[in-house]
Amino acid sequence: MDEQGNVVTFVADERVANERFDRLLAERLPDMSRSVVQRLIKSGSALVNEAASKPGYRVRAGDRITVRLPDETPEVVLPEDIPLDIVHEDAWLLVLNKPAGMVVHPALGHSSGTLV
Repeated sequence: MDEQGNVVTFVADERVANERFDRLLAERLPDMSRSVVQRLIKSGSALVNEAASKPGYRVRAGDRITVRLPDETPEVVLPEDIPLDIVHEDAWLLVLNKPAGMVVHPALGHSSGTLV
């Protein structure tokens, strides 16, 4: 696998022939979830032989895979005034009753109102 900046390139061999494109990338890019890999593919940031493909494409031996990785920009999480049911708090520990349905950390579609 060859990495230059935010671009990863490799050639598929016989061992990965007939594997789904999204599964192959998820294996090769272990820091990314399969859903993130699928978004990269659908956005055209992951190419097979310099052409857009679908996540379910079956890779062939000799296919040249190129992936443009997103910039690693840390997400800024701003504090919010959210009422929390704190059961116990000291210098080392915080115990609270998290309301059902409250998202713990920011994610796609949940940028605010999270426990973080």
